[in-house]
Amino acid sequence: MGNRTLSELSNMPSLSIQASNTVLFLTFGYPEWTTFIELLRLFNRYGIGYVELGIPVQNSFADGEIIKKANAHVLPILTRSKIIEGLKEIRAYFSFKMILMTYKEGIDKYDLSSIDSTLFDSLLCVDECYPESVFPNTIRLFSNELSDQQMIERAEKTSEFAYIISGKGKTGSQGTLQTEYISTINRLRKMTTKKKYVGFGIKTRDDVLSVLQNGADGVIVGSELMRHINNGGVNAAEEYLQELGLTKC
Repeated sequence: MGNRTLSELSNMPSLSIQASNTVLFLTFGYPEWTTFIELLRLFNRYGIGYVELGIPVQNSFADGEIIKKANAHVLPILTRSKIIEGLKEIRAYFSFKMILMTYKEGIDKYDLSSIDSTLFDSLLCVDECYPESVFPNTIRLFSNELSDQQMIERAEKTSEFAYIISGKGKTGSQGTLQTEYISTINRLRKMTTKKKYVGFGIKTRDDVLSVLQNGADGVIVGSELMRHINNGGVNAAEEYLQELGLTKC
């Protein structure tokens, strides 16, 4: 890429953020159902490819404070029946793909393995790898700490894309975007042709462009989006999408 500036990179079509290759995280039902649906409408208008719906648990140990507080807000009122009815409503009205993100605690508490698998597109479970007989489509996490064999095994099983963690730490905890993901992308490129998306710590348009410049196919944005929602609701969320360089369809 030479000495091109991020401003120059942003004008290159191959390195502009594509809504179809963007994953936005939102805690299921947060902050309350009406606003939650308005946010999903916003994401749909911008042509977002994937929405990662966080199913809250008590011990969300991989998440930072923003998502933990959202979990605590939703947990007292969330039930299995509300999840099922919510997924049916979302599936009926929106075109983006749905990823359920949770922990084994959430799988067990809400008996997610018995929910109709056609109501969502993939499952991301942070601390348990489920066989296809339980969840037909799962997204696997990748970091540079995995051995080559572990990466190969996960790459064979991950659906939609490989979820690459940018570096050590919890979601939203990084002050600046870490760079360990670059090595992970380079290693994975030798093992699989599946798309490679990077998450954890992506906050700005410059972060997005940097990740794309370094070989990612897409990005995952969570805590920073939710911080904007907390500060200003749907309007602030839309302003943030525009700051990232996304436009309405």
